[in-house]
Amino acid sequence: MCLKKFKEGGVEKALFDAPGRGRNAEITDDEKAWIINIACQKPVDLAPDDKHKTISRDYEYKRLGTTSLLAGIDLQTGEVIPLVKESHNSKDYIEFLKLLDMKYPKGDKVRLVLDNLKVHSSEETRKYLASPRSK
Repeated sequence: MCLKKFKEGGVEKALFDAPGRGRNAEITDDEKAWIINIACQKPVDLAPDDKHKTISRDYEYKRLGTTSLLAGIDLQTGEVIPLVKESHNSKDYIEFLKLLDMKYPKGDKVRLVLDNLKVHSSEETRKYLASPRSK
């Protein structure tokens, strides 16, 4: 719809609705000005008073650890080949590659889609891929 509006009337028509379209604004211009005024002030200047009380919410984020999932899917069978670890390093990635090496016969092509994490191109990973056992 946005592209159609652009073709009909350019950028302005594409970005803004015509007057009288849609619901009436729920926030008045005065309210918008008040919000902008508050947003432009430093928090220290906004001391609470009887008219504008603030709500304090104290919480602490506690990280309980991470889990790394390395997984492949065999597109011919639909089988998933997973490896779940508590870390995500070159050693873990090489362990996943070894799972793939054990699963498929030598000579089979295995194509991997990877992101740009260093573990995929680390020195350890390159050494493993260059070794005779991984081919």
